[in-house]
Amino acid sequence: MPTRTLRGRAIAITCAVAVISVLVTAAVAFPLAQRSADQDRRRALAEEATVLAAMLGPRLRTPNPDEERLVRRLRDAGVTVVLVRGGQPDQPGLPSAVVSRVATGDPVHGQRVLFDGRAALVEGRTLGNGEGFVVVLPLRTALSAEVWRRLWLALLAGLVAGAVAGALLASRLAR
Repeated sequence: MPTRTLRGRAIAITCAVAVISVLVTAAVAFPLAQRSADQDRRRALAEEATVLAAMLGPRLRTPNPDEERLVRRLRDAGVTVVLVRGGQPDQPGLPSAVVSRVATGDPVHGQRVLFDGRAALVEGRTLGNGEGFVVVLPLRTALSAEVWRRLWLALLAGLVAGAVAGALLASRLAR
């Protein structure tokens, strides 16, 4: 459609306005959606730690084949669990501040740390007497992709609706 006519220019301008409004909406919505996704991850991590605390309970104080098997299965399934016994972690990579908090009876809730040099969320539970565990959730750059998957359809719908409404309005006004 040539933009030499008033109608063509009006349609082009209203479509440009629709694109700009979608970009502004994306700029505002992306951080909000990212925060929401982060809160969802923290909540899921807390629930996972609560279930694990109920399963391990105070029996972690003495090595038990059942608990060891449970932790091994979780690790095999991709869940990173660091056991703290006698104030010491059973594997390296966790910041000493997190280990000491769990060992001294202070739980850790959704804290961002570096685990093995990579960003992660941790949720730690204490079981008393220097015992406890920490569940580690590595933070991947996939969080951004996850957020875009949540937003793309709404942004596309807004763009199409804005472009169609703008084109119709421009055509009507240019008559």
